[in-house]
Amino acid sequence: MAKEPAKEPAKVKKVEAPKEEKKKGPVIKNRVMAVRSVKSPRTGAYTFKKEMISLDKVKDFFK
Repeated sequence: MAKEPAKEPAKVKKVEAPKEEKKKGPVIKNRVMAVRSVKSPRTGAYTFKKEMISLDKVKDFFK
């Protein structure tokens, strides 16, 4: 009986996850979330008013 040649183990390929692209420079946002406390005239309790507003209108929001 002749010996059969030894079988090589199956080759496994390593798959790398796709690399994320690096962002260049800072990201400038045109909108911000502004939070203002508002006092209730009836109960005297404070509530918070949140809004997404543009950068131009931030000062007007807090008046």
